[in-house]
Amino acid sequence: MQQQKNWSEYWQKEGEGGDVFVTADGSKQLQLQAFWQKIFEHHKPTSVLDIASGAGAVFSNLESTEQYHLVATDISVDALVRQRQRVDGVQTVVCDAANISLGNAQFDLVVSQFGIEYAGPEAFSETARLLKPAGSLTLLCHFMGGYIVSSALKQELAGAQLCQQTGFIEKAKQLVVAMSTGEKRTVHQAMDVFTEVEPVLAKYCAKVPEGIHSHLYNGFKQLMIKRQHYDQQDIISWLENVQGEVDKCILRLSEMCQAALTQQHIDDIKQRLTNAGLRDIQAEPFYLPKYQLPVAWHIHAKGSKK
Repeated sequence: MQQQKNWSEYWQKEGEGGDVFVTADGSKQLQLQAFWQKIFEHHKPTSVLDIASGAGAVFSNLESTEQYHLVATDISVDALVRQRQRVDGVQTVVCDAANISLGNAQFDLVVSQFGIEYAGPEAFSETARLLKPAGSLTLLCHFMGGYIVSSALKQELAGAQLCQQTGFIEKAKQLVVAMSTGEKRTVHQAMDVFTEVEPVLAKYCAKVPEGIHSHLYNGFKQLMIKRQHYDQQDIISWLENVQGEVDKCILRLSEMCQAALTQQHIDDIKQRLTNAGLRDIQAEPFYLPKYQLPVAWHIHAKGSKK
């Protein structure tokens, strides 16, 4: 239930574009878009299931949806609501990826992009149950040590954790309260405490300028510069709101790191798919231009023999 709540809040606020993995300016990854277009063109499916679909990162790549029966599942109601707004004719089902409330052997193509791995190994076995005997499976899953997990995500997570570890927000609140009293001794004491942690966060922001840590540091800095224009409670309320965002960020990014797959995970998944009757099972690192590290595992297989 907590994971469902965390991701619903993400799709309500941050996931407006529908894609978790985007370019630096927030745009779609065009090569990733081209990948899915080629998958659909190659397999020419009639019925397609996107497991742990989020807000439609896969289906929104299609130039037209009229020729497909599209079904998307996710644990987040908010993600699926957003997907229905983006993708014409998509049918959505709220469920866990490891226990999908759909009948056996219904789909020509089963897909997932950065979603199914969150539900654990059982979810991969579930794909085989839903796939038609002549169908195909194509999954892109988080790669442990790849670009997303080892670089940007870990830096953002470290920044959020630094906000928490230093107690920056609580010390900032104490400083705001002290300054409102006008008592020099109280202000000096609060300032001494605050300046013990302020340089730590400032140094990290200089190194990693994007993330919740930077939003907190630079936002509070501007509020203090213009504090005469704000009530004390306005600044404290802002800090408390950011505290909530920091906590959610840590939970969500930690889940992403935990979901990333190692070679050992891949070996287990391949065995599960084999045991479930799938064939021609392959899993290899998936690369995109401009990224030296792989951005995903590409797992693909064919349905069980008739």
